[in-house]
Amino acid sequence: MKQAFCRFVITGVMILSGIFMNQSIGTAEETYGLPAQITVRGETLTLKEATDRQQQGFIAEYIHDHKTWDNWTLLFAVRLVPRKDLDPVLSAKATANGIIAQKEVDPVANAAVFEKDGSAVVDFLVSGQDFGLLEHNMWRYSQTDDGLLIYQIARRLYVNEKTQDRTEGFIKEIAVIRNDIIKELEASTLPVPDLK
Repeated sequence: MKQAFCRFVITGVMILSGIFMNQSIGTAEETYGLPAQITVRGETLTLKEATDRQQQGFIAEYIHDHKTWDNWTLLFAVRLVPRKDLDPVLSAKATANGIIAQKEVDPVANAAVFEKDGSAVVDFLVSGQDFGLLEHNMWRYSQTDDGLLIYQIARRLYVNEKTQDRTEGFIKEIAVIRNDIIKELEASTLPVPDLK
């Protein structure tokens, strides 16, 4: 249920950005030249799913090896949309606007866009109040020779009696770690899927 909510949120964001991906494929390591594992925020994440819809785009998602889509706490994703007509800054702003538009149903929903050298980072927070979670995302949009490249780092906090006291800290931490996450999203060592 938790996964379904966040997949709904992210899918809505992707549709608003003109991007949609959703069909599972085989081994992304062999087919797309992606690593089986990646280090994000000092933690090792494992490739769990890769999806390719040709002209609609590609996505590979990494989470902790011992986690599932229902309980992950840290996620890295790489998306590549093979369209050169998509502007990174406009796409980032469309994502942010989509998140802000959810404020009526999600009072926590908030987003900001940071532009730099033709690329942009969207920093946003959503909640699954019915599902007891907070999700903080940062997506970096840039243009490559192969199309629009999007990197994502997301953190989740599952809110229950044991974690209720950590909710405020989770939200306040966003401003503290923002620049570090942006640096990670700008790293030249991040994987780029080979769709050829």
